Amino acid sequence: MDIKIVYEDNDILVINKPAGLPTQTSKIGAKDVVSELKNYLKGGYVGVVHRLDQPVEGLLVFAKSKAAAAALSKQLVGNLLNKRYEALVCGKVEPKSGEFVDYLAKVKENGADIAKVVESGNKDGKKAVLKYEVKEYREEDCVTLLEVEIETGRFHQIRCQLAHHGYPIIGDRKYGTKDSSALASKLGLKNVQLKAVSIDFKHPKTGKSMSFVLF
Repeated sequence: MDIKIVYEDNDILVINKPAGLPTQTSKIGAKDVVSELKNYLKGGYVGVVHRLDQPVEGLLVFAKSKAAAAALSKQLVGNLLNKRYEALVCGKVEPKSGEFVDYLAKVKENGADIAKVVESGNKDGKKAVLKYEVKEYREEDCVTLLEVEIETGRFHQIRCQLAHHGYPIIGDRKYGTKDSSALASKLGLKNVQLKAVSIDFKHPKTGKSMSFVLF
């Protein structure tokens, strides 16, 4: 199994998804997290609560029953299931903390789905709120490590918003620039440098606060 189980009990599974493995796919015979977990649970219930883009690594929580899935999904909608990310981006990010508010639409480009920033009045645009804080700036490479939280869960939100504001994520082939691609090659980084590093929520059955962090 490619995924690593961080925590498991009768109601939930918390896993670390590797970069390159989709959370769920409709392609017949293709590997994904859900199929691996179903094999692990010998056909048991696997409830998808939230997802990570295929090239993104990090923490995900899955439900092992419909009741647990409903409870966790309610927390997600109510912003009670909190996720934090780390992103390595091009350039020096200033100020050292801030918030980006944009409107994103999901569009087709060259046959693939992408996110695009649109005007606030666009009928297809959905509000996207991203908060960031600078953790480290490396002057020799002109890259910044950001801690990121999102108040909304839009398609490709972090990757699209950071690129739109001039800070493309290193290794992001879909939203990157020539400079970010060159930096990825220089630093020997093949995957998009975005990782879901922590997740906090209340246990769907006991109500106990749960917190998991990747180091």
